[in-house]
Formats: sequence, structure tokens, C-alpha cells
Amino acid sequence: NSYRYLGIEITTNLTWADHITKLCASASKSLGFIRRSLSMSTAATRQLAYETYIRTKLEYASTIWNPHQTYLIDSLEAIQNRAARFITSQYKSQFSITVLKSSLGLKSLAFRRKISILCLFHKLYFNFPALRENLLRAPVRSSRRLFNSLSIQRLHGSTNSFNKSFLPSAIESWNNLPEYIVIEANPSRFRQLLIDYLNEK
Repeated sequence: NSYRYLGIEITTNLTWADHITKLCASASKSLGFIRRSLSMSTAATRQLAYETYIRTKLEYASTIWNPHQTYLIDSLEAIQNRAARFITSQYKSQFSITVLKSSLGLKSLAFRRKISILCLFHKLYFNFPALRENLLRAPVRSSRRLFNSLSIQRLHGSTNSFNKSFLPSAIESWNNLPEYIVIEANPSRFRQLLIDYLNEK
């Protein structure tokens, strides 16, 4: 019922639950190894190890398998929460995990996935005109509700598997961005504008 291809678990029911479950188990095991190996290390070393060996694993190809189910989002974030407590050596529940992550500059993994998805869509839009012409259409009708001049016609399917997949969800997020962000063709400047904008929301 599943096939592993380039590190991604593809299932016949077209969901990513199996992939994310296995990913979390693997990341948890790696985090345990780092905790044992770096128990006497500085917070900076611990954070570097987490960002290098664990977070990269949690984000590999996440633009493809980005989950919309709360329980899967929470399962992924739980790994980062454990890492934040390890980095800061603050294991007691009275220490807010949100405050700990903020002190380390660790944005939620869901936030980072949204940035990655929109940056990939930006690359598709500006760097691959043939793909853009084949995959993207301007809205059928002009509407005052459209947030920017580069809005794309939304894609609608009969299942959540389709509607929450990369292209439909990226288009929805892209359409909600302000004009000054979507018209920025430079990928580095677009990314920074996007981060600043989403940080303010």
C-alpha cells in the first residue's frame, strides 16, 4: 500500500500520514542520539546540531507533504518543542515552550513550511514561464476582492488530498499576499518581504 521514492513515503490513499509518522519517529530517534551525545555541550552547539541534523530532516521535501491535519502538524512541532527544551535545559512545564522557542529564534515548522511553499511558487511563477503558462491561469473575472494584480485562478477538487496539495494551497496563499510582495521578482528580497509580512500577522 506504500512505496518509498527519494525519501518520500507515497501511499495508495494519497495521504501523507504514514510518511509523517515515520518521519517523526526517525527524527525523534536522531534527537535522542544528539541529547546523549551533547549532554555537556553549550546551548549554541545543541541548537546548531538540531538545526543541522534534525530540522533539515523534518523539512526535507515538505513542500510536497505539508500536512493540513492538526494532529500531524502538532506531531511535527512536538519534535521541535522537545529540541527547544533540550537546547535550553528547561524541562519543567512552567517554562512556556512558546517563550523558549522565541528566545532561540525558532519559528514554528508550519510557519517555515509556508515560507518554503510560497518561495517555491514564486520561483515557478517568475523563473519557469512555460510551466506558468501550462499550470496557472488568471482569474476568470476581475474582482475587487483580489488582493494583488498577480492573483491566480484557484484550483478546486473533490477531495482534501487535492485541495490541500502544493499547487492549490500555494495559489490560495499567493492570492492573499499584498501587491508589493508578489511583484518582487528577486527571490531573496521576496523571501525577506514575505517573512516580515507574516511575522506581523
